[in-house]
Amino acid sequence: MSGIKRQSPFETLGVSPAATKAEIRKAWKALVKANHPDRNPTDRDAATDRLVAVNAAYDKLRNHEPIILTSFDAHAAKKAQAEKAAAEARAQREAAHQAAKARAHAHRQAEIKRQAQAKAARKAAKPAPQRIYSTAELQAMHTAKREFTSAQMAFDTVTAPHMSFAA
Repeated sequence: MSGIKRQSPFETLGVSPAATKAEIRKAWKALVKANHPDRNPTDRDAATDRLVAVNAAYDKLRNHEPIILTSFDAHAAKKAQAEKAAAEARAQREAAHQAAKARAHAHRQAEIKRQAQAKAARKAAKPAPQRIYSTAELQAMHTAKREFTSAQMAFDTVTAPHMSFAA
């Protein structure tokens, strides 16, 4: 424990002299958990030294009564607390914003996937062509259609002027 610099019990536990017993106990518990040798197997000796210092500081402050702050100190403490609350609120808003962005991204990805599946389902549901014609059959059908169209046009031009619908 010779390498540890001398600190006040408040500094060791990381609390202010205005801290309540509950705040001191909460800080002590957190430090005990963090500095327990079982949690620091690679640095057991240093963790044990830190744990001894934390326990000694807690023993000194166990029955501590908070120091009554002057009005200036109270104002500074309230201001610091308000700034801390504002920072926490900003962090929460940012976390909520990031979570909303992640949800929106996941929703977009799900919608893209759903659309791709629907497209694949429509494509799979399309009826296959009933008959695939050979090149010769297609040429014959094309020729027949062309001959039919030209014959129809010739018939329409010849008979149209002479036709009468008398009753």
